[in-house]
Amino acid sequence: IQTLEKQVQILTNLVHAQSNIVSKFSCSKGSSGSNTASECISKVADQAKKIAKLEKDLNSLQTTVSAHVSDQWPSGSYCILASGNCPAGFSLCSGYMKAISLYAGSAYYMKQATFGDSKIQCHGRCGQYGHWTGELYINACCK
Repeated sequence: IQTLEKQVQILTNLVHAQSNIVSKFSCSKGSSGSNTASECISKVADQAKKIAKLEKDLNSLQTTVSAHVSDQWPSGSYCILASGNCPAGFSLCSGYMKAISLYAGSAYYMKQATFGDSKIQCHGRCGQYGHWTGELYINACCK
């Protein structure tokens, strides 16, 4: 999506630049010292075609970006880690394990972390209960 948004911005800038060029366009004299009206019209027409193509590309990219930006989750059955309330259509599923046996109650075997509402932590103070030191809490939103 970010790449598409960047492309939309680039094309928008190009359309504006081309429009500015055409608005300031003046036919300068050719190498022969003269410039016919048909040559000027041809140059302006070429610029207008380029602007039309850029505008078409811009509209196409904007449509593509709009199609990819959605408030809906993909179809199917799956779970995501919870962090606060679950999105519409999802139900909270929670589980835990306490006093998990680890080889040792040291930082080498246990790194405490939080993932939204889920976490890995020590049971009591780290090492307090010997090798019965791990706790795992998982809170997920499932559909």
